[in-house]
Amino acid sequence: MVKKRILMISYEYPPIEGVGGLRAYYFSKYLERSGWNVTVVTLKDNSQRNAVIWKDMFNGISELYHSEEALSLRRFASRFKFFIPDVNIGWILPTFRLCERIVRKKHIKVIYASCNPFSSAVIGVLIKKRFNIPLVVDFRDPWTLDWDVVYPTYFHEFLDNFLESRVLRYADHLIVATKYMRNEYIKKYSFIQDKISVITNGFEADDFQSQHLPLFEKFTITYCGSFSGRQPDLFLSGLKKAIMRKRLSPKTFQALFLGPKDKQLTQLIKRLGLSQYAIHMGYFQHKKAVEFMLRSHMLLLIEPRQGALTTKVFEYLATGKPILALVSKGELEELVRKYSDVSYVLTLRDPDEVAEAICDCYNKWLHSEYRLTDLEKVEAFRKTYNRQALTEKLIAILYHLVP
Repeated sequence: MVKKRILMISYEYPPIEGVGGLRAYYFSKYLERSGWNVTVVTLKDNSQRNAVIWKDMFNGISELYHSEEALSLRRFASRFKFFIPDVNIGWILPTFRLCERIVRKKHIKVIYASCNPFSSAVIGVLIKKRFNIPLVVDFRDPWTLDWDVVYPTYFHEFLDNFLESRVLRYADHLIVATKYMRNEYIKKYSFIQDKISVITNGFEADDFQSQHLPLFEKFTITYCGSFSGRQPDLFLSGLKKAIMRKRLSPKTFQALFLGPKDKQLTQLIKRLGLSQYAIHMGYFQHKKAVEFMLRSHMLLLIEPRQGALTTKVFEYLATGKPILALVSKGELEELVRKYSDVSYVLTLRDPDEVAEAICDCYNKWLHSEYRLTDLEKVEAFRKTYNRQALTEKLIAILYHLVP
């Protein structure tokens, strides 16, 4: 049987650091295991640090090609969107030329473009028009529906919306990461209603095989990742109240933050007098971060924006640990409530509620009443949201386009 050939365009891909690359990586991994021939085009990475961080996690799969940006504009990245579709436009032309050669040489049957950056979608459209082959565009994040973006002029806004509409017209299928995004995009572009699907983020089952790691001796709350788009002030204010109420000792309690350096976080911890309790651990390899999750008693989740379901959500739920979820009402809230019966889902910005949740979980641990999520719920979650099961959804879409 001849393998079907897919070209995957993903600006981020291991060993390049970034959670955006994980989604494309795991799709490629399980596509190959399902009999597809996968070719990946990604950004050339010159960082030895990244290679070290990812070396234990990725064993080099797929046919991997690298393309450099003709002009790097990433240093100009900001809330103000001066460059359309994004600061990665310098990647479009050299990557398009590379993809042209690959399609001719390997007889590619379908294209997958992972976004953001949305320059990847533009490349996908150019290749589709050049060779008349199906295109699947994957929006991990919203494009023009990102409410944090500020356009410097009406022309920038018009151009960005026009480009997005052209991409969605040409795409044979659009994948989005949440139901919220699906609903919002159908409202804006009714013509995509019959060619849009939701494939959420998920977790890699192999990462959670070591379920029997010993818990930390201290009661430990752990937060993994950056605070991009999130504010730690609500949690830290609640933590301060909890410490005052329970007279918690740093000998029996700790809050750990795993992620890149964050000056705002460090300053806030110091200003609130929490330096003995809240510790910024720095960046760890993904495998090590999962170990921290599994050894912790409680996991802190802060919603970056309404409707976002990040990889962190699914990894947290896969542990079965109590989650302190500071979220808005909606899809994320419902997901945590559905698959965790020991979590604390708080939809109000109330430090007293945060303090109460911390104290309650701490008391249960102190009096040997601490427990994990019901095993049936955890198993149901893992069956639905593991990366292999999610890739099966992508495969179904691809077979519809390439019978």
